[in-house]
Amino acid sequence: MSRIAVVSLVMLCAARVWADQSGIERLTTSEQVVKEIMAADDKAIPGSLFKKAYCAVVIPNMKKAGFVFSAKYGRGFASCRSRSRGVFGGISLQGGTLRPDSDVNKAIYHADQENKAILTGKVKPTSDAAGFLKILTMYGGEQQKK
Repeated sequence: MSRIAVVSLVMLCAARVWADQSGIERLTTSEQVVKEIMAADDKAIPGSLFKKAYCAVVIPNMKKAGFVFSAKYGRGFASCRSRSRGVFGGISLQGGTLRPDSDVNKAIYHADQENKAILTGKVKPTSDAAGFLKILTMYGGEQQKK
């Protein structure tokens, strides 16, 4: 695993399905998903791997479907490098791509913010993101080095 590359941890929780949650509710759900995964000793993400990750991506209510072709869909959050930086709420998994969700970012930050500014710490995290960032810091550490 290259230390230069950005490592994303995608945590899925298929056991829970929430109907159209608001961005803030989904952020709280994402925090709970990380807690549940890390509490499961046999299935938790190894601490050494989590601490090396430059980014964490949590998609709490992944939906999968398939017959001839398969598809995945979900909405979640990302935080990169320093867990005290921002929470990029614009994660929407559609097929095999992650796409921005500006409406969620606007709801969390109360203004339009660039995705890069959020993930690089140029925008201060809001109190809505505090719980999610705290749990990522608990398991992944405060600051990641390149």
